[in-house]
Amino acid sequence: MSNKTEANLSDCLINFTESNYVSSVNRVIDFIDDNIEYDLTLTSISDVANYSEYHFHRIFKSFTREPLKQYIKRIRIEKAAVQLINNPFKSITQIAYDNGFSSSQFFSRAFKQNFGISPCEWRRRRNSNIIISGELNELFNNDSEKLQELKDFYVEINDVIPNTAVVIQETHEMDVAYIRHIGSYVENAGIYHKLFNKLMNWADSYGYMDSETKLIALFNDYPGITEKNKQKAMLCITVPQYAKTSRVIEKTKIPGGKYAVAHFELPEDKVIRAWEFMYGKWLPESGFQEDDRHAFAWIINNPFEHPSRLFSFNIYLPVKSL
Repeated sequence: MSNKTEANLSDCLINFTESNYVSSVNRVIDFIDDNIEYDLTLTSISDVANYSEYHFHRIFKSFTREPLKQYIKRIRIEKAAVQLINNPFKSITQIAYDNGFSSSQFFSRAFKQNFGISPCEWRRRRNSNIIISGELNELFNNDSEKLQELKDFYVEINDVIPNTAVVIQETHEMDVAYIRHIGSYVENAGIYHKLFNKLMNWADSYGYMDSETKLIALFNDYPGITEKNKQKAMLCITVPQYAKTSRVIEKTKIPGGKYAVAHFELPEDKVIRAWEFMYGKWLPESGFQEDDRHAFAWIINNPFEHPSRLFSFNIYLPVKSL
């Protein structure tokens, strides 16, 4: 066998191994997200990943840059932080249980270690808009980077996008193929464009694309709460139910149900303002609360082909009655 052939086989083996790792990490991230209220042991997670506990712990950290146990704890706390704001009538104890904490006392300690204040104080400040201006410094103990992220996300929400119509729609469940990206949600148009092209080329090669095909960006985390370099997005394309996955492209379902839907057309640096509007202005005044499904955006156009490079998209915010 020639050296060239050996090299090609080696490259194929490396690519095959890496794609298996990506698939395992994606399965585990989805499993954690879907089972956050349960006791997530390393043994049960390793079974999902189909690797030994020791081996998968190393794989997970290499892809997420975060130890598995630390990742689970952070996701629990961040989900709880959002629920404290968006579910004002749910008790702190229930929110603790819903996110896998064994007691409200343990949850409160973990929460304070992460945010510097108690869950009760977090809820009070966020729901009374005290979080704007000087008290941000106290809230994050003068953590300037975290402070700036939160300011960027929440300031001036009353003037973000005036006269935007929001309608409540019932949607059907959608089968999607996806590629997961870890990194800041802001100013990532180039990366998202590249990944969407990869998805469309893949879907087209298998005959999965038709006139009803949609491109969707589904966001797993919360700007202003999750650090930028840990924010996870799933770049999705709708596919037939029978579609098969391929290498680093995975498949999942976006649940149907009730969503608050609004249309936006904005330049890249203003896209974040649409999310601010939905979460910071519309939702608190709506008579609805967010439920446990993920919000997503239906990407309607290719901004690089728009004369003003504007993004045209619909935000789908999952809601339920208060």
